[in-house]
Amino acid sequence: RIGKNKMATRWKFNLAPPSSGELTVTQKIPLIEEPLGHNVILDKQIETAQERQSNKYQWAMKEAQKPFMGIVQSAFMMYMSGSHITIWSMMMTGMGIVNPVNAIFGVGAYFKRFEDGATDLTGPKLLFIALNLASLGVALYKCKSMGLLPVTAADWTSYLVNKEDIELAGIPLPL
Repeated sequence: RIGKNKMATRWKFNLAPPSSGELTVTQKIPLIEEPLGHNVILDKQIETAQERQSNKYQWAMKEAQKPFMGIVQSAFMMYMSGSHITIWSMMMTGMGIVNPVNAIFGVGAYFKRFEDGATDLTGPKLLFIALNLASLGVALYKCKSMGLLPVTAADWTSYLVNKEDIELAGIPLPL
């Protein structure tokens, strides 16, 4: 218990890196070893421009692969919604069509944080577009299975022109 005359000591945190004159923990107390996996040399290395460019490309590829999980999720949700035309299945199919189209048109904004002029983002962008087109294909297949897309010949019979008979054949009837 702290009495009235004694002041409590407070912890002080200095988050700034040590200046050149200050000693590090291992220099102050040589008996304390560095933690497992900690390498002072690796901490001091500076990332080169080529490594940074390679890392940006890898991060862009990871971002480009994210729509794959969306394909799996939307395919499962569309399967679970059934093939009948209900508000739920229409909503799932509508979002399955709208989201990939918006993602394809917004591909430039999606990869804007990776653009630095040195990193080639053509591959990640093409992969992103291809996966969104696959997701759009899943939604269009769902439309076909619900009967909303005209894909059979019977769907187009109303557009057939009736042929006019040039000649009529028949049995003459007496008048």
